[in-house]
Amino acid sequence: MASKVLEELSENETDALKKTLCFLMKLNEMGILDTLNHLLEPEVIGGLSSLILNKGTLKLLDNVDTLLKSLGEVPKEPKEVGVFGLLGELRDPDVKRGLGFVIALLRSLGKALKSNFS
Repeated sequence: MASKVLEELSENETDALKKTLCFLMKLNEMGILDTLNHLLEPEVIGGLSSLILNKGTLKLLDNVDTLLKSLGEVPKEPKEVGVFGLLGELRDPDVKRGLGFVIALLRSLGKALKSNFS
C-alpha cells in the first residue's frame, strides 16, 4: 500500500515526504517526540490548564479589552512624575483603581511563583 502511494506522488512530493521523515527521525533521536507525546497526556494537560486557567488569569482575560482600550489612550510622551507627583496622583480615583488592579495582579503572580518554585 505504501509503495502504491509513493508511486502516485510527484518528484517534489516524494522529496518533501523524505525530508519530513528525516526531520521526524531527528526529532525522535533527540527525544523530542517522546517529550511532545508526554505533553499530550491527560495529567500534564490538566496540570497546565490549572496553572493557566485560575481565578487571576480568568479575571485578567475578562479585562483584556479594557486594558487594550486604555493603552490606546496613553499619551505618546507621558509627563515625568516624581515621588511627590506620584503621591498627588494617588488622590485620583482612576489612578487608585488602576493601581489596585496592578497590585492584585502582582499579588496573584507572586503567589503563583511561590507555589511553582517551592
